[in-house]
Amino acid sequence: MKHIILLATANQTGLMPFLERSEKLLHTSYQKYFKAFSLEEVFGLKPVSVVAGQEGSFDQLVSKVENEIKLEQYGKEHGYTIDLLRGLENETTLMSQTSVADLMIIEMGNLKKGHSLESLKNLIDQSACPVLLLPQNFKVECMVVTLEGNQQTVRMVKSLLKLFAEEFRDLPLSLLMIEPEDELEIQKERVLVNYLKLHFKNMGAQHMYDEPLTSLFKYVQNECQNPLVIVDPELGNELLDCTELFETQLFNHPIFIYKD
Repeated sequence: MKHIILLATANQTGLMPFLERSEKLLHTSYQKYFKAFSLEEVFGLKPVSVVAGQEGSFDQLVSKVENEIKLEQYGKEHGYTIDLLRGLENETTLMSQTSVADLMIIEMGNLKKGHSLESLKNLIDQSACPVLLLPQNFKVECMVVTLEGNQQTVRMVKSLLKLFAEEFRDLPLSLLMIEPEDELEIQKERVLVNYLKLHFKNMGAQHMYDEPLTSLFKYVQNECQNPLVIVDPELGNELLDCTELFETQLFNHPIFIYKD
């Protein structure tokens, strides 16, 4: 089986190190077909071009071409298919790519400085596949999952197991769960917890008595340093809309936003 992974990098010349950071997180049992594109293009910034008399423009273009050659060679050496996507100014073009992708990884290293948070929201809204927001420098020592107790929650957990490296299953996993309201929800919660125990060695669970976003922030602040945060689309949108908290408290952690 082959996973199609979209790589949204801040700029094309930084694609190689971004690819190397990304691949370390992914499940090794699946072949990978990477499709990379530059956020500069998607967000409507001008690509590198040669302008007469413009200092450094030719060097930038040469660097870009050299980077493409290195990328092609890297793909051959590691058994990956790597394509560079172009012409993504039209939103429908990007949406069509995400319709068959298994994951889109967005580089966050220069996004805070170079692009608006609103552009990031639009990009995620357009995506039809799960999204991983990846900081430039990060360390994952635990995982935090918010669970709403519906069938989408089950699909989110299965997507997590399918996409990410098996080494993540050795890390502490914390479940933040909505308190069940009836016997059926209690049974479903018990079944899901037992299912996760089959895959994770160190797992804890607790109910959320505040709003999910508040509970998530409190837990990350007080209980889990260097987390990989896993949320559903609704909570992901809430998180991105909470601009100040997002930028100051969770911006430097990898965030997986599940989407069907």
